[in-house]
Amino acid sequence: MPKPLHLLISEKLRDRIQEKIYQPGEQLPSESQLIQEFNVSRTTIRQAIANLINQGLVLSYQGKGVFVTEQRKVTYSLSSSAAMFLAQDMANQGLELTVKNLTLELVTPPPTVQNILQLPTASPKAYLQKNFLLLMV
Repeated sequence: MPKPLHLLISEKLRDRIQEKIYQPGEQLPSESQLIQEFNVSRTTIRQAIANLINQGLVLSYQGKGVFVTEQRKVTYSLSSSAAMFLAQDMANQGLELTVKNLTLELVTPPPTVQNILQLPTASPKAYLQKNFLLLMV
């Protein structure tokens, strides 16, 4: 099933932002210009822009236009510091981190993981935890 047009357009605009074709602080082309460029309806362009706003890539100012936001790259290595300090480290960088536990289940891990964890061969069980991280800039 093909992607909806608004997703294709927002992906193309996102690529332009990431490639610095549209610089931080720069105004995106107007709705009319984007409608003409992509040959789509105003509704489709508005949905594409809404996608970019939801991704934090642009901000819309009523009557002024849509502007590219400053993109900040966050690098964090869990091996360099204990995971419990992740939220504090992100806060020190001016970011808000929310961690939600999605699942916690008892599983039999693959043999390679069993070896790494040094699990007993009689009952090689471990808990699998899946988290969702939400980073707010």
